[in-house]
Amino acid sequence: KEILPLLNDLGCCASDIIQANSVIWVEGPSDRTYINKWISLISKNELKEGIDYSIMFYGGALCAHISMSDISEEETNNLINLLSINRHSAIVCDSDKNESSSELKPNVSRLKDECAKNGKTFWVTDGRTIENYVPIEYFKEVLKSDVKTDSYNEFSEIHFDKYNNNKPKYSKEIAEKITKDDVEKNEGLLAHIKDMIKMIENANPVSKELEK
Repeated sequence: KEILPLLNDLGCCASDIIQANSVIWVEGPSDRTYINKWISLISKNELKEGIDYSIMFYGGALCAHISMSDISEEETNNLINLLSINRHSAIVCDSDKNESSSELKPNVSRLKDECAKNGKTFWVTDGRTIENYVPIEYFKEVLKSDVKTDSYNEFSEIHFDKYNNNKPKYSKEIAEKITKDDVEKNEGLLAHIKDMIKMIENANPVSKELEK
């Protein structure tokens, strides 16, 4: 734990070992598609995946086996420490809530607390999943389905089996329709994306300075 501030002071970066300087951990491929799109719409510095940041998958159910704590694996019951892979990391979790008053799952709450304690960016979705940030009309257009939903519906329960069975394909088609105005009208989403951008830019101080 004491080594990390020293590495920061020395200017050591993940790119020194051919790794992007920051990582966003997400549950799956559709999260990557939407987050990349939102970052591209809001970032002023044209941040690029694979250069300024990477997006890695941890799989939703596997959050029981990962940690965002600076302490050793032995001290966290041998959970996989994501910060040991890249110390400039953020994590995105679906809330999986059925309604706004529902409690977060214990492991999601644990990750939230670990991020708060260690100053890391944590994003738990305001609705049930990442898809609930996307205007429903785009799903209707791409899937050709007249579906009605709200922030806490699970797509598979409302005739979205077609989408869930091929998320990588359909999320790309849907993401192409998303506009900057869509993001800016959603205050919660905009705040989360700005937090991600800030984390990425803090991890890439040299390249951001050169772009000014």
